Amino acid sequence: MSEASGLDLRRHRPHETIPRPAKASLLPQPRRRAHSPRDARRLAHPPRQPPTHGVHAHTAPASYRLAWAAEFPQERLGTALEPIVARGRVFIATHHGNLYALDATSGEALWRFTSPAPFLHAPAAATDVVVAADAAGGLFALDIANGHPRWTLGLAAEPDLASAGGCSASPLLAGNLVCVGTRGGWVIARDLDTGAPRWQYRVGVPIRQTAALAGHRLIVTAEDLVVRAFDLRSGIPLWASAPPARPDRA
Repeated sequence: MSEASGLDLRRHRPHETIPRPAKASLLPQPRRRAHSPRDARRLAHPPRQPPTHGVHAHTAPASYRLAWAAEFPQERLGTALEPIVARGRVFIATHHGNLYALDATSGEALWRFTSPAPFLHAPAAATDVVVAADAAGGLFALDIANGHPRWTLGLAAEPDLASAGGCSASPLLAGNLVCVGTRGGWVIARDLDTGAPRWQYRVGVPIRQTAALAGHRLIVTAEDLVVRAFDLRSGIPLWASAPPARPDRA
């Protein structure tokens, strides 16, 4: 369900300044050799230096200012739910199953999409679409301008994916594909425009990490600590790392 603006978000525009991080000073290069006995003694017993932290406050240029801040009443933002910025919007997903779009300049709430299950990880955004996956296996492609669904899928309701489980990783958008791993151990690729199946592969152990892309290879890690590479277009497994060695048990 998507709602337009007028949402109950509390925005703040405080006027306090946040000091801009100072430039780190370069560490002095060690001398390669001593040119005299005095230099040798100095290098062997250097004078005590005051503690430093890599920055000097007096070199800091102009300060940053906090432009805006938004509160989400009665919401919970998990540690894996980082904000995603695209097309002048900031996207925030919550454990209550809401996906918010805020104006990146003003913080104004533009729209909200509500899922029946929690979002455990951040969404992914492309040119004109934002995609999110929820803990019940819902996969949603939303219009980036207004939050209206372009397509929605219930992965666990598909006959071949009854054991798919929900998602606790972010979708990966690669070209015209949406790729995501599930807690039931499936790697799934769907068409970004239509949601139609492209390919799927069962690993058999939970996948809770977001996949990565290396050329035409999709890189996936799972709870068995094995890294796997798949051909992005076909889903054919290309290689898998060796399982981690287990210590001998007496």
